[in-house]
Amino acid sequence: MMLIIDHNLKQAEFTLFDAGNGKPSAAAKRQAPMDSALEPGFLDPLIRDMASAGPLDSACVRLRFGGDLFNGPARVDKAFLETYAGLTPHFPFYIPLTHAFLKRLLASLNHVPLHAFFETALFCGLPEQEKIYAVPREYNEKLGLRRFGYHGLFHGYHADRLDVDGTVLSVVLDKQTTVCAIENGKPSYISVGYTPLEGVMGRTSCGDLDPGVAFYLLRERRESFYGIDNLLKKKSGFRGLTGFDLEIGDLYRHAGDEPKVKRAFNIYFNQVLRHMGAALAVSGPLSGLVFGGRFVSDLEPVAYRLAKKLTFLGVSLKALPWEKGDSGFDEVSDPGSRVRVALNRETLPEVLCESALEAVKTGKIIL
Repeated sequence: MMLIIDHNLKQAEFTLFDAGNGKPSAAAKRQAPMDSALEPGFLDPLIRDMASAGPLDSACVRLRFGGDLFNGPARVDKAFLETYAGLTPHFPFYIPLTHAFLKRLLASLNHVPLHAFFETALFCGLPEQEKIYAVPREYNEKLGLRRFGYHGLFHGYHADRLDVDGTVLSVVLDKQTTVCAIENGKPSYISVGYTPLEGVMGRTSCGDLDPGVAFYLLRERRESFYGIDNLLKKKSGFRGLTGFDLEIGDLYRHAGDEPKVKRAFNIYFNQVLRHMGAALAVSGPLSGLVFGGRFVSDLEPVAYRLAKKLTFLGVSLKALPWEKGDSGFDEVSDPGSRVRVALNRETLPEVLCESALEAVKTGKIIL
């Protein structure tokens, strides 16, 4: 059995899979508050209970940030923890909490191998011209400013699963949508950068913004630094444009009868499309297009409209509604389409499980 672990600052989620077929087991899921998960011994009965469905062969944890230090999956041990702690200046709220959580996991797993998979690892391979910001060189070199990217687990999985020569355009529809181009296995573009503010607008984040806006607010509105940070991260995006504090999938259901919601999704659509175009501009000929992520089913009509914009590149689509297959990864392009188009409805734990099984099989785990 394989245990897949995800967490944020508030909660940890555990999903058990049968390592033989990559399917969730009958004792599939548990959740725990992070403050409880960090207490000594709290995780022991939870993991024992999940392992009652079958002996644990391995555990895999999704980590949001690995900087330049981790360009692939890694075995979590004492040496790993020492290296990982060095990332704290980049992510001072997340890294110390995650470091403590990993130590608790190691103790509770009792010698079951624990492997870390990073959302940023794929983008260690970005070309320099896509990675570096046009700020004074010492800021890039000494402070490590660069485009780190995000959703690498989904984007890499999409390219591997489609398995075509040339460029795969991957769009992950999440709280913040990301657009990535992968050319023959290597990333050539990612829409999000050093922080989640860059790229497509999110549920509460502004997305691409003239940096001068922040300086204007500092000067003219006398906003504090922390006030602007909170405004752009927590009060902008869909929430700021509509006034509704809803998940994106739920909000989309109001796009037909609420003008400000329709307007917000029109802005969102253009931003995603613009990043798709930018990704194609710096990549080779398009061979595949994949939509995935938390809201992919809710935003299926949006994915259809985005894909239709690429008909001039040879995209030909099946009509909506798109059928849902057993695997969760469904090709939605016509058989004669020059570009293969797919919809990935698999959840993050499913994607991570399949990626982990492939990494173990091919020896891509960094020991």
